[in-house]
Amino acid sequence: MIAIAEHNDQAAFEEIFTYYFPGLVSFAGNIVSDKQLAEEVVADVFLKMWQNRKTLISVRNFSHYLYTATKYTAISALRAKQSLCLEEIGDDLLLTYTTPEAGLISDENVDIITKAINSLPAKCRLIFRLVKEEGLKYNEVANLLQLSVKTVESQMTIALKRVSDALEEMLSEFSISPVRKKA
Repeated sequence: MIAIAEHNDQAAFEEIFTYYFPGLVSFAGNIVSDKQLAEEVVADVFLKMWQNRKTLISVRNFSHYLYTATKYTAISALRAKQSLCLEEIGDDLLLTYTTPEAGLISDENVDIITKAINSLPAKCRLIFRLVKEEGLKYNEVANLLQLSVKTVESQMTIALKRVSDALEEMLSEFSISPVRKKA
C-alpha cells in the first residue's frame, strides 16, 4: 500500500486490481445480480481507491476495506437502478464450485457439491463463499454483512452440514459401516 500511496506505483496498483477484481465482481454480483453492473461497481471502487490513494496508509485490513467499499458501492448502484429490493439479494445466485482442487475431483462429484452449495439459502451461500473461497474470517464476514459472529458460525455450520451430507451420499460406498459381532 505504501508504494501506491506514497509513490503512485501503478504496477503495484495493477497487481492489487488483478488479484482482487474477480472476487470483488463475484461479491458485487451477489448484491446486484447483474455481472456487467458488478464489474462497473468494482471498477468504480478501484477508481475511487486510486483517486484517494494517499489515504491508503491508514487502512489496516485492506481486504476488508475493499469488500466494504464494494458492498456500499453496489448498494448505491442498486438504489440508482431501483430494480431490486434489498431483501431479494442473491435469491437467484448460483455458485459454481471452482477451486484448484476441483481439477482433482470428477465432474460428477463437482456437480453434486455445487448442487449442495446452490441449495443453500442465499445469505448462507454468500457467507459460505466469502469464508471458503475468498478466505475471509468469520468476524470479517460478520462486519462486512453486518451480522453477529454467531450468525456467521451457525450459517457456516448449516452450509458445511449440507456439503458434508452430499459428500457422504456421493461416497456412500466408502463409508465405514459398523462391524457386526459374530454370534
